[in-house]
Amino acid sequence: MCLGALMQSDEKKKLVEKLVDLTVRDLMSESDRSMSTGKEFSSRMRKKFRQEQIDLRLKHFESEQIRALLDFYDTAMGKSILESQSKIDHEVASNVSVIFNEVHDQG
Repeated sequence: MCLGALMQSDEKKKLVEKLVDLTVRDLMSESDRSMSTGKEFSSRMRKKFRQEQIDLRLKHFESEQIRALLDFYDTAMGKSILESQSKIDHEVASNVSVIFNEVHDQG
């Protein structure tokens, strides 16, 4: 890989990391509150989940798409969507905890 492509790749990765940090909520920490997992395990899971999200976006998005998404999320509408998505994610995480406990208790 040439230096120019490597620099573009590094820039794209930084943009994707910013996008993931902005849009992907930490569902693990929300659901961990009622699950019986250790702190170290939870930390590893969060890191693994974040990296998976980054890898998928690197694979499926072009740099221009990532920039467009980041630009959109910087608008009033984008910020309001992120706020709504945060509420949805919180409810999903709560539901995951409930489902986990139901399945766990059923053995």
